[in-house]
Amino acid sequence: MEKILVSVIIATYNREDLIVRALKSVLGQTFLDYEIIVVDDGSIDGTKVKVLNFVSDKVKYFYQKNTGPDTARDFGISNAKGEYIAILDSDDYWADDDKLRKQVEFLDENEDYVLVGGNIIAVDELGKKINRKDNILLMDHKIRQKILIENPIAHSTVMYRKSAWSKVGGYGKNSCGFSEDWNLWLKMGKIGKLSNLNEDFTYLQVAKGYSFFWKKRSVWLDLKLRVDHRKKYPNFAKGYTLGLLYYLSFFIPFRKYMRFCFYKICKVNL
Repeated sequence: MEKILVSVIIATYNREDLIVRALKSVLGQTFLDYEIIVVDDGSIDGTKVKVLNFVSDKVKYFYQKNTGPDTARDFGISNAKGEYIAILDSDDYWADDDKLRKQVEFLDENEDYVLVGGNIIAVDELGKKINRKDNILLMDHKIRQKILIENPIAHSTVMYRKSAWSKVGGYGKNSCGFSEDWNLWLKMGKIGKLSNLNEDFTYLQVAKGYSFFWKKRSVWLDLKLRVDHRKKYPNFAKGYTLGLLYYLSFFIPFRKYMRFCFYKICKVNL
């Protein structure tokens, strides 16, 4: 089997208007030892047609019935040839043409690290900048202090070792709401170190359209996630309390103001 250093995994569902932008941001990378695996999670729009225009020795396309992004990513990674896995959600796109090179160099030079992420720039549906998350935690010990309070690593910025993904059992079946990535970081952190680079790696499109019920369910599942990992990381009590208050805010008036306060509290570094 041909050896490839990096496999870029893009799980997608009904993203005909955005998938080309994501693909082009990968194909523009200066680092060339990679493959792209697009897993179409049952799209019923024109996503397949858009992706097939890019299929080559470097770009592979798989279609599966709709089972969720976590299983789609696991399927893609199970078919990946790369030693390292880079993740890109199909509604996001990379901001740095040197992203892959910088992360490969980091993992090559730091064998005790299993994962490395970076900064995000939030954009709206028109690509207009909303804000830049520039207070990310860079060091492993800082990430561990915060990881039960909130997710300190942005999904579309990460590169991790495929061996680590395999050892912890991958993302797993859809059990963590929006937080299948957070759950994976928590599992990976038990077998190696985590880091972020202070680099603007990814334009993250702010998601819209999720229902009130689904948001509430996701926050409840985040509480369960914290409980599941409480013995391996510090600040469980603080993280669980803040998460519970956030969950309770769904049942009372002025909940938007309470959520705003929750996010402000979470952004305060320990």
